[in-house]
Amino acid sequence: MKQIDWSSAPEGATHWEPVSDGHGEGWMKKHGREWFFLGAESRVWREDAVSAKRAGTFVPRPVAWAGEGLPPVGTVCEVMDDAGCWRRAEVRVHGIDRGREIAICQADDIMLWCRDGVHCRPARAPEQLAAAERDRIIHQMLDDLNPVGHTPGYTYQLVNCLYDAGYRKAGGAA
Repeated sequence: MKQIDWSSAPEGATHWEPVSDGHGEGWMKKHGREWFFLGAESRVWREDAVSAKRAGTFVPRPVAWAGEGLPPVGTVCEVMDDAGCWRRAEVRVHGIDRGREIAICQADDIMLWCRDGVHCRPARAPEQLAAAERDRIIHQMLDDLNPVGHTPGYTYQLVNCLYDAGYRKAGGAA
């Protein structure tokens, strides 16, 4: 299936229609009970009669997940693996395990799951990932300077300045 670029969706689009049974792909908008179609060459939404079978092929616009409960199917989130590390994963399906609802997620080469929203969180933005990596490297630099752990505040400020100036551990390791 084609990867859908939701950032290019026209205003109001609620679904994507893939090519199916004589219907071309395009954006769909549901307003009340009515469906509207906007094809690749169109500039105006046009009303469209949609059967339940056809509507079943539509891909709904992903809903933002704030971290409460289980993430919806199709959500990219972070799931804790067995080693306690957070891994970026896509929710593939919901299911039941021992009487509790779970989300089963695909992370690269492994399947992970979370129960009742535990061990999964919203995916961090690139800026948040960069800030976390910066913080990790700075703390490693502080540990290298003073392995005992009694680092005065001015040393922390100095290491921040060195990091911002581009200083890194030799050999590329941080």
